[in-house]
Amino acid sequence: MKNTRKILLTFSIILISFLFLCNYKVEATEQINEESEYIFLSDLDYITENNASFNGWSGHSIEKDKNQDGGDRVIRLIVDGETIPFIKGISLHARGQAVYDIGELSDKYSRFIAYAGVDASRGTNGNLWIQISVSNDGTNWTSLLKTENMNGKSAAVKVDVNIAGYKYLKIYVDPIGANTADHCSIGNARLVTENFDENAYEYDKIHKVEYYDEILRENDIEYNIEHNYRLILEREFINKLNYWSIKGLAEANPAAKEMFDWILDPSENDKLEQIIEVGEIRNSKKFIDGLLSIYTKHKEDLKAENGYVYQKMMIAIAATYSSDNLLTPLSFGANGSIVPLERYETMKDFFDNDKLKRSPTNASTGTLITNEWFKDYTMPIMRLVMQDGISNIDLIWLNGYSREGFAFNFWGVPYISPNYNQARFYDEANREMYDTKYKLSKYGVPYGPRVQRYWMVIEGGGICWNESRFGQALYRANGIPAVGAYQPGHEMFFNYFQDANGDGHWSGRYGNWSGAGSTWGGGCAVRYPLNWQAKYFTDQNIGGSKGGTSSGYIYLAQSNINRYEDYQKSTYYNLLANSYTDNNKKIESYNKALEIDEINLDSYDYMISLYKKMSVRNEGGTITSSDWHDLATRMIENYTYYPVAMYDLTKVIRPYLEGADRLDVDRLEKEALIKATRSTDALSNSGEGARVHANYLLGRAQADPLTFSFDGENACKLVKNSQYQLAWGYSLDGGETFTEQIPADSVTLTEEEIAKITAENDIIINFMGLANYTFRIDIQEGTLPVYDGGEYLYRNDIENKVMGVSETCEWRYSSDEEWISYKDEEPDLSGDKTIEIRVGYTKNKLPSPSKTFTFTEDPEVDPTRAYIPIHNISLHSVSTQASNNWGSATYALDANYNTRWHSAWDGSDTNRFITVKFDKPRFISSVEYVPAGGGNGRIETGTIYGSMDGENWIELTRKTGLTYSKQANTVTDAIELTKDFNIEIPQQVQYVKIVADRTNGNWFAARAFNFYEDTTMTKVADLSFDGENKGKIILIEEFQEKEWQYSLDGGDSWKTGTINVHQLTDQEIETITEEHGIMIRIDGKNYLLKIKRTSSLDASYLYVNDLENRVIGLTNTDMLEWKIDDGNWKAYSEEEPIVTGNRKLYIRVKSSGQYLASESLEFDFTEDNQEAIRKYIPIKHLSVYDFVSETNDPTNRPYFAANAIDGNINTMWHTAFDHNLIQENKNAYYVIQLDEPKYISALEFYFRKYREGDPAFTKNAIVYVSMDAENWIEAGRIENCSQEENVWRIINCDESVQGKYVKLEMETYDMFASAVMINLFEDTTIKKVAEFSFTGENAGKIVLLDEFENANYEYSLDGGNTWKTFADDENQLSKEEIKQITVENGIQLRIDGNSRIFKINISKMDKPVISAYLNDLENRLIGVTDKDKLEWKVVRDTTERTILDNDSDWIAYDVEEPIVEGNAHLFVRRKAEGMFLPSDSLDFAFTADDENKSKQYIEVSRLSIASVSAEDMANNGAAVNAIDGDYNTRWLNSAAATDAERYIVIKFDKPIYLSSMDYVPHSENGKILSAVISGSMDGENFEEITTVTNWQNNEELKTVTFDEPVEVQYVKIFGKVVSYANSSKLHVGARMFNFYEDVSQEEPDPLPEEPAVATINYSTTEQTEGPVIATLTFDKENITITSDGGATHTFENNGTFEFKYIDIDGEEKRVVAEVTWIVKNVDIGETGFNIVLESSKTELYPGDEFEVDVNIQNLNVDKGLIAFSGQLEYDVDKLEKISVHSNKGSWNESVMSDKSFKFVTDSEGLIKEDGNVLTIKFKVKDTLTEETLINIKVKNIVASNGLKDIPSDAVQITLSIKKRITEITSDLYTVEEGYITRIPEGTTVTEFKEHINPKDGIIVTNKLGEELTEETIIATGMKLYAGELDFELVVIGDVNESGGVTTTDLAQLKLHYIGEEILTGARFKAADIDGNNKITITDLAKLKLMLIGEEEEV
Repeated sequence: MKNTRKILLTFSIILISFLFLCNYKVEATEQINEESEYIFLSDLDYITENNASFNGWSGHSIEKDKNQDGGDRVIRLIVDGETIPFIKGISLHARGQAVYDIGELSDKYSRFIAYAGVDASRGTNGNLWIQISVSNDGTNWTSLLKTENMNGKSAAVKVDVNIAGYKYLKIYVDPIGANTADHCSIGNARLVTENFDENAYEYDKIHKVEYYDEILRENDIEYNIEHNYRLILEREFINKLNYWSIKGLAEANPAAKEMFDWILDPSENDKLEQIIEVGEIRNSKKFIDGLLSIYTKHKEDLKAENGYVYQKMMIAIAATYSSDNLLTPLSFGANGSIVPLERYETMKDFFDNDKLKRSPTNASTGTLITNEWFKDYTMPIMRLVMQDGISNIDLIWLNGYSREGFAFNFWGVPYISPNYNQARFYDEANREMYDTKYKLSKYGVPYGPRVQRYWMVIEGGGICWNESRFGQALYRANGIPAVGAYQPGHEMFFNYFQDANGDGHWSGRYGNWSGAGSTWGGGCAVRYPLNWQAKYFTDQNIGGSKGGTSSGYIYLAQSNINRYEDYQKSTYYNLLANSYTDNNKKIESYNKALEIDEINLDSYDYMISLYKKMSVRNEGGTITSSDWHDLATRMIENYTYYPVAMYDLTKVIRPYLEGADRLDVDRLEKEALIKATRSTDALSNSGEGARVHANYLLGRAQADPLTFSFDGENACKLVKNSQYQLAWGYSLDGGETFTEQIPADSVTLTEEEIAKITAENDIIINFMGLANYTFRIDIQEGTLPVYDGGEYLYRNDIENKVMGVSETCEWRYSSDEEWISYKDEEPDLSGDKTIEIRVGYTKNKLPSPSKTFTFTEDPEVDPTRAYIPIHNISLHSVSTQASNNWGSATYALDANYNTRWHSAWDGSDTNRFITVKFDKPRFISSVEYVPAGGGNGRIETGTIYGSMDGENWIELTRKTGLTYSKQANTVTDAIELTKDFNIEIPQQVQYVKIVADRTNGNWFAARAFNFYEDTTMTKVADLSFDGENKGKIILIEEFQEKEWQYSLDGGDSWKTGTINVHQLTDQEIETITEEHGIMIRIDGKNYLLKIKRTSSLDASYLYVNDLENRVIGLTNTDMLEWKIDDGNWKAYSEEEPIVTGNRKLYIRVKSSGQYLASESLEFDFTEDNQEAIRKYIPIKHLSVYDFVSETNDPTNRPYFAANAIDGNINTMWHTAFDHNLIQENKNAYYVIQLDEPKYISALEFYFRKYREGDPAFTKNAIVYVSMDAENWIEAGRIENCSQEENVWRIINCDESVQGKYVKLEMETYDMFASAVMINLFEDTTIKKVAEFSFTGENAGKIVLLDEFENANYEYSLDGGNTWKTFADDENQLSKEEIKQITVENGIQLRIDGNSRIFKINISKMDKPVISAYLNDLENRLIGVTDKDKLEWKVVRDTTERTILDNDSDWIAYDVEEPIVEGNAHLFVRRKAEGMFLPSDSLDFAFTADDENKSKQYIEVSRLSIASVSAEDMANNGAAVNAIDGDYNTRWLNSAAATDAERYIVIKFDKPIYLSSMDYVPHSENGKILSAVISGSMDGENFEEITTVTNWQNNEELKTVTFDEPVEVQYVKIFGKVVSYANSSKLHVGARMFNFYEDVSQEEPDPLPEEPAVATINYSTTEQTEGPVIATLTFDKENITITSDGGATHTFENNGTFEFKYIDIDGEEKRVVAEVTWIVKNVDIGETGFNIVLESSKTELYPGDEFEVDVNIQNLNVDKGLIAFSGQLEYDVDKLEKISVHSNKGSWNESVMSDKSFKFVTDSEGLIKEDGNVLTIKFKVKDTLTEETLINIKVKNIVASNGLKDIPSDAVQITLSIKKRITEITSDLYTVEEGYITRIPEGTTVTEFKEHINPKDGIIVTNKLGEELTEETIIATGMKLYAGELDFELVVIGDVNESGGVTTTDLAQLKLHYIGEEILTGARFKAADIDGNNKITITDLAKLKLMLIGEEEEV
């Protein structure tokens, strides 16, 4: 029995569990709650006076609810052999004591109970005893308990002592000598009542894990899965979150208990399942903390239609908050964080308001992501959405900004080393620029504070890790999971997407699968799906050129998630195994798991761990090599296409394999890897990932037992792998015969043996003693080289070579010759020759078949077009190349027409060029382009550029309009389609750039480029028509210093040139022609300097915009010049021409280089003739604000929204091609923002289809105008537009409307909408003189603009019939006037009686669209949205409806929701807003309630769902919808129609007499036709009330009235027969159930009426000469007053009067009136004043000076005050009074005594207002050394008005004096200017502070300035603040500021050492391992030693 009590005591501890308890303290209010049975000692203050309480550890305090130690500071004590955490209690250090005053408590709380001992965190340390004593005088103490000597391993002592009647309680701790580690903790210390029972508070819904194991292990596996599934869930839930944590918190915190009750609801398993399936929880405290914060505030969300989604979000956020390293692009370390409640509310807002729709396109199908993905995410995927370190501010911005159109890629982010602390990001001068650019204020992003923000990544750029993390955040902000991955020297990421079947996949961004790993040197872990990448056997390391492979677990995990039901079942078999002690049962359970999900990695992991324990290598083990072989074989088979997991697990298994088992597994592994290199998405979720990983792992797989090669170092040798120590033999005849067993490690085959080797027989190896095992060396037939699966070798007769050969090839001229290796000699193929080529013996391959090529004699060469061989050409640069798709740029220069270069495969390359370099400068005369096969990438317009230096380019030639008659799919076709780019004037260049200006598609592809030169040309001089040498003929160096002549007319006349450089005159330049060029004669020889005319400007995209007075669409304007009429030519770069009037504009390409100016283009402009009422608004005033959509095909159809207002009729806006406006039931719209409000008078738009058949016709077009882009006024429309193209459609406004936003809304004939150009026009005749708004700070005011503030104005509200005059420049209209305002009349204004009238247009809000349900039973509308925009009123008399819209009794819907009782009408309308009147109202008619007591309706607020057979949450079919009173929702049991039970149970708030009910069917299948209705009082035992069999199959309301009322609290409806039901179709559902009760069944006896409450009211309570009348009133009627005078009594003097009365119970009662404020003969009526003290500083330091103001407040004295006196009181030992003065108010200077500190002052006249009397200046004395508080008091205050002294109460102010910190020192670390360095890795904040002096007044924060908890690990970059001092902290080796020393730190140190990325500041000091202020090879070496644990401290 004793042991039983001991167990009960343990279980009854009110465990307020450690930090798991989420910071939710038990509220101290219980200490004053008379009904409470206990008070926590830690909620009381111990006595500090006279050192009554003290702590034995210097610098530390007695702690409440914390231990004395460090770390997490949780009190832990050993109770019954188990370490138990306590959140409540106290701790103190020996020698120490805590004394409490319990005098007012001990009568009620007569016992003190607790657990006392040495804190368990001290281990075996500590040695102390504890004594509990009581006293009544604080001097004489009675000991109640004294413990034995105790240490940290001792069991805590249970304290339960009687303290009744005592005044003081003392807890004393004795150190027994030295006090090292003497940390005493008193857990759960409470004062309790005499009969207090701990067991009464026990939370009994959970048990310890052992409880569940005991039950589960008694049953077999299948029984447990079928019958004990709930126990498996509960066991794992408790295992994850800790039994004591759950129990303690549930017992201490009602909110937590409610949450755990919700999770453990026995009717539902979903919460438990989701908490398990969300994955690992590393910190259960944080998980509970996070979930509780969300659940407490948002538990009602769970009842909503999407409650199941919110539930997943809550749990996922709590999990990621508790466990995941959250990265950010702003800092490399894992330093992001989230606030769970904020993250939930933000993500819920995104989900609820469709903010997740604007998402990147699906990488597979191109469709847009919608909320449907998000709703259906499994828990592992949902967690990955939430796994982001982004701040809430940045998250909201990123979501919004991405929906504004920011692209989902990196190309807009500059790739530069980032610095987000640049001053420009915080400069106030840049606020508007950045705010406009990034829409900061729109999304609530603060500007200015030095807090780094995500927009800075776009603006400031970043390197790979910044851009990767920004990209991840971008996806997650739109509801799409993304995870980071690390590659050597690089970071990229993967994003999730779904295919058409809804299966998930992952796509690499900013990198590829190759080498991707999950961590970087084990530092910042990145969590992948299911967290499998973190298992102990995975390869997570990145180093040098090595990349980890753990990204391979992404697609393995996703394959499991895609078959989630199997994965779930398999998981619970795995969890069940934990309960069994029988290893065979565990194995059986794991095998069951693998039968269901054969690729569940956990199952293999657990099985392997168990096999290790059971291995025969251990004593008693039974698992043999054969068992391991079977497991490996099974695993390899299932993981063939998941090569990373297969390889990693094989590596774990291999050491346990022996002999043939190992050989066979090695073979199977290699075969599987080879298969995986051919993987597809269908086989492994990511075929690409599996292929890349398999190819990578093949190089790391176990070597073959034997190898053979025909060539190389071991040519013709069989070489054995030294790992296999077995004798062996070989067979060359397919295994018919074998050699003798060979003990040697290698054998060289003879020539005869080599000749016997065939691909059919291979080489077969056997091993001694392994009769059943052979190994086959694969011998293959050789093949000729191939390119992309096709022919590679190519005869190039111009090069005289066979292209594509390698050193493995052999050649001969004829079949009777020996083969010659290309490695030894190349053939001479000039002239007419034939050659035969093959691939020789290579590795394991026999010679290939041969191929013959024929060459011919070279033709005679044209010297002006001489071929340049490829050995003179090299690749210089290329825009992009599709290397992974056989598209490397070198293929265009290899002279092999079987290959081809291809630009970026995804079509992202918009530059499309390739640049080559020649071995020397050459006169290039032609470039041949040989197109590639396929349909894309052929040049249609191309330009050839030349350069001497690769930087400065000239155009050599350009071709446009190139066409091709066929595809170039064969070499013959390609040669036929070859295009020549001939250069009319060959130029000497060393670089040539080929630019594809336009191709068919978004690509550029070429089989080859051939280059030709003019070998006849000699360059003698340069000439340029532009630049600094304009018009100069400059001889090249070879011809300088010679006499020469030049001719400009073809040689007819010659002039002598100036030596070396000759300047031509302007007249000479004008005479130069393309025909003659410039001839130069030197030494009697003529040379021609060719001159060409520049090609004319392409006018096809230009538009003469006569409204803009300019030509729009010009590009490269720096190359153009212009003139108007006969004016001079001007450069476009200097001035853009604006052409007004009837004039001509000429534009041409300027002369440049050796090219003359082009022919000019002519453009005609006309005189502007616009009317003032219809004035064109230039496009510079317009910007795009919003639009329905824009092109989603930017490359092929670049029809962006901005094109509609670019002023160019040749561009176009077109809606997205993947959105059908008709199907989506929406109109197209386009919103323009003006730079300032204007009066819009017209809009015109131009329509054209982008191609024939484009379904984009506009039917009706409406123009709306708005001031705020929210409230719109229809300004005009046109209807039934013709479907004619290329026409202007003009919409004239009915009257001009002022606005800053203009919306064109288009109702279309078909699926799309488009507009080529939109023009706006304004009415400039209207002048704005005033503003008006119905809402806002100027509501109801006519506010005149500043320029009219001095004018006289009138206004009219009735259309000008009557006029009123302004009172001032902000006229406030009366309510009556506001009612007069109409849309028709608006508000009219006129100036000084002038006849000109200005009008403020007034509009009316659109009538609201309300789809809510009018529930007449509930007397309300249900389902109303946008309540903040609505107002309502109830009208009972229908005659009142005529004045409905004119009265003011409207109530805002968001202030109060209407309840409409009786016969009445509810009217609802949109509230007035801005310049919009309220809308017309909607009328909802309600009727009076039925007063039949036998059928009283039960409100839905009294109903709840007790249970339901099924509810289809995914299809909005929640059960609660059936009792929400809303006809528009419905309960649906199962869309899959698998619910055979078909019931719903509804609970009433209390037992009722149920008399009848209604059933409203839903519209779908499953209408109830026959129902069984049952009732219950307890929700478990139901009795049938009635059976209904005659309900019709329709949607009409059905009512059933019971024979007699039935008393129930639960009612169950079973759909016995439902519509459309058969064996496989079992639907059931309901829109609504209504219930009625019989209230006549229980008429309660009338309660005795409460006695009346008497109240006395006085005619005045102010001081008066009298009289005062007292009046008696009651809260009830029929009270008889029996005292004289009845209900009143008049006091002439102060005194009392007793009123007497007979109460409603017939008893006589009395109440006394008293008056004390009658003062006779008083001449004044003062009532007093108050004095307040205000200090200039609240926190002071020694030496500080400060002032205290003495101020009068609430002055209420007749005549005022003229004199004032008082007395100052303060601590003269702490403060020095410097001065007293009165210069802040109206009082004269004060006179103050330096002895008594009395003072007096007066004023020049009576003071009648509050204000300053005097100011006292103090100084804090320098002698103060400790922190202290000071009081300053003013007392004895008396003032006078000259007639009477008027006193006031004394006042006091308390100020804090802090200890000034002037220096920080340390006994361990190095303190230098601005830094504290040499901090060891792993140091906590607590440990750090122990080595810092002083210890008080210091704060440690992260980089954001947030104070850190004591258990936080110190990281480089954190801060220490001490008063006015601050230091940056430096942890040895923590270079990346993560808090640990990892491989990443080594990598960053190495990058600094080699000069790639320079470290500065704290990161430099962290890398300086040896502390010599330099980073050297020694630091690198020491950091490596630290990483491997060889050097613990530096």
